[in-house]
Amino acid sequence: MQIVKAFGVPLVTVKRYVKLYRQSGPKGFYAARKTRSAGKLTPEVCVKLQALLDTGHGASEAARELKLLPNTVNKAVHDGRLHASGKKSSWRRIRRPTG
Repeated sequence: MQIVKAFGVPLVTVKRYVKLYRQSGPKGFYAARKTRSAGKLTPEVCVKLQALLDTGHGASEAARELKLLPNTVNKAVHDGRLHASGKKSSWRRIRRPTG
């Protein structure tokens, strides 16, 4: 209860992490988490998606074309299941004035 009061964290969250600590020790906090987007990204869809990314399509374009959420594609790229092309979005190229 001291943690709940001191940090304003819900009690259920404290209980969840205490349970994790008891089961796995400190290493449990650093273990890789499983993603839940595997249902949409079947091996066939991943092949099509990777082909689109390899041809220079951005993640959002490729997601739109295959009727997926852009966030699903971005997660797969971040997790290393897909490899994005070197193409950067245009907003990154804009230089903002300093001052």
